[in-house]
Amino acid sequence: MRYTAILEKGCPTLRGCVAQGRTKQEALKNLKEAVSIILNA
Repeated sequence: MRYTAILEKGCPTLRGCVAQGRTKQEALKNLKEAVSIILNA
């Protein structure tokens, strides 16, 4: 499956899936992990 991610500095939390990172790459890595946890729950 493919998902669209919108990265914004200081954006509000999204219900059900939240990820943060110090860099864009770290935020994307953490987002992929969060999505994986939600889908496998």
